[in-house]
Amino acid sequence: MSQRGLTRTHPCHPNILHASALQATTPSCNCYGSWDALLRAVQEYCDQRRRVWYAHSEIRIENNVFDRGAALVLFSVAISNGQSPGSIVSWGRDDYGQVSGTPTGNGFVKIASGWLCGLALTSEGRIIGWGENDSGQLNIPRTPEFKAISGGGRFTLALKSDGTIVGWGSSDFGQLDGMPDTLGWVAISAGGGHSIARDADGYIRSWGHNSNGQVSGTPTEYGYTAVAAGGDHSLALRSDGSIVGWGKNWSGQASPPAGTGFIAIAAGEEHSLALRSDGSIVGWGKNNYGQASPPSGTGFIAIAAQADWSLALRSDGSLVAWGSFAPSPPISSGFVAISAGGQHGSALRGCLIKAAVVDGHGTVSPSVQVVKVGASAGITIMSDNGYQIASITDNGQSMPVSYQYVIKNSQADHNVVVKFERGCDAPSIQKQPRSQPVPYGQSVNLTIAAGSGLPFTYQWYQGVSGDTSYPIAGATSDSYGISSLRASTVYWVKVRNDCGSTDSDTAIL
Repeated sequence: MSQRGLTRTHPCHPNILHASALQATTPSCNCYGSWDALLRAVQEYCDQRRRVWYAHSEIRIENNVFDRGAALVLFSVAISNGQSPGSIVSWGRDDYGQVSGTPTGNGFVKIASGWLCGLALTSEGRIIGWGENDSGQLNIPRTPEFKAISGGGRFTLALKSDGTIVGWGSSDFGQLDGMPDTLGWVAISAGGGHSIARDADGYIRSWGHNSNGQVSGTPTEYGYTAVAAGGDHSLALRSDGSIVGWGKNWSGQASPPAGTGFIAIAAGEEHSLALRSDGSIVGWGKNNYGQASPPSGTGFIAIAAQADWSLALRSDGSLVAWGSFAPSPPISSGFVAISAGGQHGSALRGCLIKAAVVDGHGTVSPSVQVVKVGASAGITIMSDNGYQIASITDNGQSMPVSYQYVIKNSQADHNVVVKFERGCDAPSIQKQPRSQPVPYGQSVNLTIAAGSGLPFTYQWYQGVSGDTSYPIAGATSDSYGISSLRASTVYWVKVRNDCGSTDSDTAIL
């Protein structure tokens, strides 16, 4: 087992040893006061071929966590190749290229949708746009200085890394003329003809169209954590988890439910959504197409609303849509962010990280989580019996797949080996090939629909499910057609990805 770096003391605290997995250089460290900033991100990247997360930087122990016998490790996700984290999928109405113009490749960290266009932010801070540009809403600055984006009716907002706001496109309601020119803004939301911004203290400001008080009705107190601009109404989320609404309220869209426990909000044309801390969704406002009637149950982690339809992201990375002309999202998983346009949607792929203790005294939490490319994911390593984590060694591989944590107390040292992997599941079949009566000599087409965060391959067979004796040459797509059926027979299909395979049911014809 490699011992590289173990003799080095921590630059911020001499009693803590540290190790570098791939290099034995002493890391730089900023010590603010006595104990701030003793935690450095472990740089991670996702190898698409092996589906394994590799750590290759130092882990530092934060003192107040160290005293509790636990270490918090941050994972910063880099980009991998192929149909992989950081790529975008769009679907739905495509009359202006809002679907077909979706950029290929990866490296994207955020997405947003305007009425008939799409937007994406790269890991370098550049903005890419596609779709309708009749009002200049896609006349995007080319400088790599942005950290957030939001699409409105026919205009676009962007937040610079210095906390200033810029916009482009239509300003027929003053949605660009009235933008704040100060620093310190941390969030933006573009509506039909008005906009909202929030600063780090939770103060919010609105500007633009004010036909229904969507600007003048903006709350003046501090302490808000999220904002959402709809057609002509707005929502804001307080730090206690309660919601306030203002602006047009003809359908009740600005009258949110009472109570606390909400963690996210979304505003459509005349309906609104909120996500509870238990992962359930509540809707209110105009509901003539069911847009304010979300699916029941828990397990949702993100919501989006636009026009008369809604979109939600489940914790397994899959999507669900409802409402008028709700474009059917892809039957897949592995998504980490969503956006809704007029009648189109977009989703951003991410990585699923799994952490597990494979040897020794300790546990990790959370054991599974979805990680957005360019974002950070926190993993807490908790030792048994109050042992303290004092140092880390690597396993000597050029690309280590696990780390051994040495937990020390006054009696003995105890090892905890934690392994980090990209989450990966075999395909799940959402739609089976259907058994059916077929008249003699008639044609028939068998289809299957499967989901997972990875690309599929298909192979159809003649026979009962699981019998691979008679593969059908060239039958390697999600459908198989028989041009002239002249005898009763049976077929099935095997669906594969890099993590395994799943057999379909037998289709009897």
